[in-house]
Amino acid sequence: MKRISGQWLLFAAVGAALGVGLTLWFWSKTSQHFLSPYVRVSPDQAFTREDRLSMMEAVYRHMFQAASSSIPTGVTCFLGVANSDDPPPELMERLRNLPRPVEPVSSGLERVAPAAKKTGKLGPSFIVRNAQMVSTNEAQVTALIQQEGQTKKQIFAVRRDNSAWTVTEQPNP
Repeated sequence: MKRISGQWLLFAAVGAALGVGLTLWFWSKTSQHFLSPYVRVSPDQAFTREDRLSMMEAVYRHMFQAASSSIPTGVTCFLGVANSDDPPPELMERLRNLPRPVEPVSSGLERVAPAAKKTGKLGPSFIVRNAQMVSTNEAQVTALIQQEGQTKKQIFAVRRDNSAWTVTEQPNP
């Protein structure tokens, strides 16, 4: 009986592990998983522009309400979308009635320098990074609050009830 050398056994074990790893990677990228919390929807069921604006408005208002007591009066706050984009002008207009002045994140220091000199601080940035559709009436929205060099990530659950989007829970504080 022939004996198999240790080299060949090692080669076979590495090949098997590589094959299993590649199969699992490929499956994870191409298959719809049974345990996935997200559903696949057709393009006509996807969120409209108005839905996206309303979801962002609900999340900004929720974040602002939670943080407003720690924001000094007169401090300008910044709003952003994705990595460093400004919210659409119609959304900025909807949010003009917040208790503190808000500016698009791109406005930078030039426009808010007088407010910063007055209070000694710049206001926080509230950034909506993305939204993941859970169902046609639910989504999870990832957002950031950046203040004084620190960033806090939050994930909010939003739900549509009677065509109005509201924050229903905050899964991870």
